[in-house]
Amino acid sequence: MRFILALLVLALILGARAGVDFTPIAGERVLEGIVFKQILFHHDGHGISYEQPRVSTVTGNTSALTLTPPDVSQARVMMEQSRLTAPARTTS
Repeated sequence: MRFILALLVLALILGARAGVDFTPIAGERVLEGIVFKQILFHHDGHGISYEQPRVSTVTGNTSALTLTPPDVSQARVMMEQSRLTAPARTTS
């Protein structure tokens, strides 16, 4: 659930600009000797990192990303982006 919420926030922040390139690039972060796997994306030349859950399959292209957990045939997370007709307004 936090994953989807983070993506919605990301979509609202970046919605008025060019889209995120969801082509996944494997990465990792090390904190006190513990390795955290990450998926790296790009947006307007800037890197975006996401610490992925334990998944067996990560596939994607410029407009969508799919995460599939191991040994669970009926579970899948898919992120897609679509252009907004107008910039999203935020409230204070």
